[in-house]
Amino acid sequence: METTRRNELALGFLNTLALSAIVIAQPLYDVLAINPAFFIAHQTRPIDIVVMILVLSTLIPVCLVLLEVIAGLVGRSLWRLTHSAIVILLTAIFTLSLLSRWVPLPGVLLMGLACTTGACFSYLLWRIQGLRIWMAYLSIATLIFPLLFVLQGPIRAILFSEQNHLSLPEIASTAPVVVLILDEFPVSSLMDPNQGIDRIRYPNFARLADNSWWFRNTTTVSDNTVNGAVPAIVTGMYPDNPSIFRESSQSLFTLFGGSYGLNVYETYTHICPEELCPNQESLANRVTLLLSDLLIVYTHLTLPPDIRKNLPSIAHSWKNFSNQRLSKRELQEERSRRLDNLWESRSGWVDTFLSSIRDSAQPKIHFLHVLLPHLPWNYLPNGARYDLEAEGLYGVPGVSNQEFWGDDKWAVEQGYQRHLLQLGYVDLIIGRMIDRLNTVGLYDKALIVVTADHGVSFRANDARRPFTDSNMAAIMRVPLFIKAPGQGEGRISDRRVETVDILPTMAQMLQIKIPWKVDGVSAIDSEAKDRTHRVIYWQGPGSAPVRAEIPERVVKDRDDALQRKLALFGAGGSNDKLYLIGPNNHLIGQPVSSFVIAAADDSAPILSLKPVVGAKNGPWAVTGKLKRSLESVQTHNLAIAVDGTVCSVTRSYVNSSVDSVFVAFLGPICQYRKNSLIQVLHVSDSTGSPTGSRFILL
Repeated sequence: METTRRNELALGFLNTLALSAIVIAQPLYDVLAINPAFFIAHQTRPIDIVVMILVLSTLIPVCLVLLEVIAGLVGRSLWRLTHSAIVILLTAIFTLSLLSRWVPLPGVLLMGLACTTGACFSYLLWRIQGLRIWMAYLSIATLIFPLLFVLQGPIRAILFSEQNHLSLPEIASTAPVVVLILDEFPVSSLMDPNQGIDRIRYPNFARLADNSWWFRNTTTVSDNTVNGAVPAIVTGMYPDNPSIFRESSQSLFTLFGGSYGLNVYETYTHICPEELCPNQESLANRVTLLLSDLLIVYTHLTLPPDIRKNLPSIAHSWKNFSNQRLSKRELQEERSRRLDNLWESRSGWVDTFLSSIRDSAQPKIHFLHVLLPHLPWNYLPNGARYDLEAEGLYGVPGVSNQEFWGDDKWAVEQGYQRHLLQLGYVDLIIGRMIDRLNTVGLYDKALIVVTADHGVSFRANDARRPFTDSNMAAIMRVPLFIKAPGQGEGRISDRRVETVDILPTMAQMLQIKIPWKVDGVSAIDSEAKDRTHRVIYWQGPGSAPVRAEIPERVVKDRDDALQRKLALFGAGGSNDKLYLIGPNNHLIGQPVSSFVIAAADDSAPILSLKPVVGAKNGPWAVTGKLKRSLESVQTHNLAIAVDGTVCSVTRSYVNSSVDSVFVAFLGPICQYRKNSLIQVLHVSDSTGSPTGSRFILL
């Protein structure tokens, strides 16, 4: 009898190990193996991956088994109950992940089906000894799965990367160098109808262009920030083999590292070698963040779509997922603890970087890659911040997890509007950078580079970020400004420049010889032939980069981003069209007194209005929530009035089964003051005339 009980316990423990490996560890190993950028963004060391594997394949299963052991010490019945509960839970999670992918039913029903399946499997496991024995054999997966994971090429490259010998050249140049790489920034966003810089909306970019080279025909070589776009900028090489860019011995950092001091803020990539740019994060902090993000990834892998939409998004970043949902107080505490929150502390990165720029006896290179004007779009041109997340609306309205815009044209237009407004904040940063460099006496003698890794597209039923045939030109074209030391006059070049040309151009301006073979050429080399084709690298998750050469005429034919922007928003001016878009925009500027306003009834949405985000000067943003009353939740056309005049129109987005959320932007047409009266009108029916329309004051 005692032997039978020991065998039963042993089989039970092995079954738990098998289920833990299949249900918990393997799904994460699968997704991580094809997304090595996750580890690069976390600046992961080999020891970090080892700890992660120990947690997934040792600690978690051991804890489950230990729980059963403790229950077994109390009694056989409690052990059986505990073991059954673990089997049901793990089987239900596994079943739910499959159902969520293939069965279009509400999440609650899917969870019920998953739990039922778990209970059935647990029953069969008790009834069929052969099944228990077979599952016990599967416990070998606890060892096999992590072994297969570390043998994957990208993971093996991180774990067993060769230590490249750093050959740091001595260079004669003493000019300070400032490199600012922005993110998700198409050059068309800057332009006016004459393809110049829109000086009204973006005066500081114009200020920079007035004494630098503006290569306005520059294209990126990749839409992948970590594995292609940023490495191409700092190495001058095409991303044929992205794994070589991790702690590269051939980059901007090693070129200058032998003679210059390095003031480097790589917020997303990990190209600067550890010897030159030591990681200040402790092992505990790195692993804590890694595991925290993995937990969120795992919930996205297992939960049904209608439930996981309330989770922090993992579609638009590689790290710090949970920090997207912290309160302002929690965010402040997080910022004080670490400067590694890419999404909520982008302004913190900028502030820290700018304050770190100082004159010094040894020349320095000051480098920052910051995720601006990259989404989330929550900054206004004056630096004020608004949050749709505060209303529970995470991600980007109208964009799927696959990074595709849907057919909601308003979501696309307002996304574009929010991007351009956030670009105004980037313009403010450019002005602060120029002022800082002037203050410390470096601006005139510095080599300054301002560029972006890739663009972004705003087209309904098309990809937002990944290259497609139709959006390719918008994502390829990026801004590039390079100010040579002592340069005082601006120059515009329409040479066909690629981002691999940036480092060779810097080298020529500083009279430096790059000691390795680069793919790019100097953009100011008069002897170099102009390109007839543009190189881009297509790369999906887990796939090797595929090189394509796009004829220049094809890129030009598809470059309609500027015309689309001008058609929607025009150019900057006293009555800026940027604030005049939206459903029923003919109402903007109308006095509320001219409307026929119906009394609110039970069908009207209940308004929860957030305070206006303001600053000394506009623009301002208004966010709010419309809760369901008697009718099912839906989108609502709205008009926002300030002191009796309609200043903006918008449409809400369905947020959940009980509410919708909106944001509206108040431009120069209205002057908002702290004691101003804000009114939100539900436009339930609109004609060309206010008196012929139906409005409800919410």
